[in-house]
Amino acid sequence: MIGVKILGLLLLEGALLAAILSTALPTWLQLPLEEEEEGASSAVYYGLFQQCRWDCTTWRVFEDGFEEHWLRASQAMMILACVAMAISLLLGLLYAMIFKDTKAILVASAITAIAGAGSCAIGIIVFVVKMKEVTQSDWKYHASFGIAVASAVISATVGVLFLLICKRK
Repeated sequence: MIGVKILGLLLLEGALLAAILSTALPTWLQLPLEEEEEGASSAVYYGLFQQCRWDCTTWRVFEDGFEEHWLRASQAMMILACVAMAISLLLGLLYAMIFKDTKAILVASAITAIAGAGSCAIGIIVFVVKMKEVTQSDWKYHASFGIAVASAVISATVGVLFLLICKRK
């Protein structure tokens, strides 16, 4: 049983790192450009906080006056997912190392892992649906999007795993 706990904690740590990376990186969606400038990328990459062309030297961050509230909501949900996963990892570590006989801590860790996965999923869905409405173009999913989806799936899996461990005791 101890091996399953350690596996769950390692998976949860990976999910947390993946959520942090996907939130920070600007490569959720790739929008191909019709006109190519000499020496410039033929696509624009959109992330939660930035949009850019790879060959540019400065990143254009969404300004404070940006009126797209759905983007702020998506950013908030992904940050909340990172916080929930970090709390879940902390609770899981407390359970594994100190409070080995206290089921409530493992249940709390499972619930926060599942909440982190849900928050991540909501952030992903809001971003994709609204970005499709805004761009109305032919875009492709890119690396950070896949990392965010993997993070949500892994976090939910660990939450269920922790609940199953509680049930077996």
